[in-house]
Amino acid sequence: MTRKQDKHEQIVQAGLRVFAAKGFRKTSVEDIIREAKVARATFYHYFKSKKDIFLELTGMILDNIYNIVESDFQILPATEKETVERMEHSLRTAFEYFRDNQAFAAVYFSEAMGMNPELDSKVIEFQTRSSQLVARVVMEGQAKGQFRNVDPYIVGTTLAFAPQHIAILWMLTGEKADVTQLVAALTDFLVYGLLKR
Repeated sequence: MTRKQDKHEQIVQAGLRVFAAKGFRKTSVEDIIREAKVARATFYHYFKSKKDIFLELTGMILDNIYNIVESDFQILPATEKETVERMEHSLRTAFEYFRDNQAFAAVYFSEAMGMNPELDSKVIEFQTRSSQLVARVVMEGQAKGQFRNVDPYIVGTTLAFAPQHIAILWMLTGEKADVTQLVAALTDFLVYGLLKR
C-alpha cells in the first residue's frame, strides 16, 4: 500500500469510527479530521464532504458482503452436504461481518435510508446484484436437477432483502443476535426448501 493509499484508508477508517459513535448528522468533517489525525487539506484532497466518506463506506461494506456470498457460490455445490456447508459458511460470514459493522449500519438505517438517493441507490444496486446471484445459483441447481422447480427470481429477491430486514430488527430491538442459531435456521429453510427430495 502506498503512502497515498494509507492516508486515504486512515481517513476512511476514522470516518467509520466517528459515524458509528456519533451518527451521520452529528458528525462533522472536523470530527473526522481529528480522529484521522490529518490536516484539513489532506482530508479535502481525498473527499469533498463527510457524505463522500459515508458513500464510500456504504459501498465498501455492501461490496464485502456480496463478495463473501459470491465466493461461496462461484461453482454450484455438487452434493447436499456441500450445499449445506457452503450455505452455512456464506451466511455465518456475512452475518458476522454485518454484526462487526452493526454500529455503522445502524447509522444508515436510522439516519440515511430514504434521505439520500445516492446512498439508497448503492443499497438497491447491492440488493439487485445479490438477487441476480441467488437466481443464477437456483437456475444452475434446477438445470442440474438438484433444486425444485421454484421461481428463481422470487427466491433471489426474497433472499436479497432478508438480511436488511433482519438488520433493521436487530437495530430496533437492540437484541444481540445468536448468529449460530440464525445461520442454522436459515440454512435449513433455504437448502431444504430448494433441494429436490
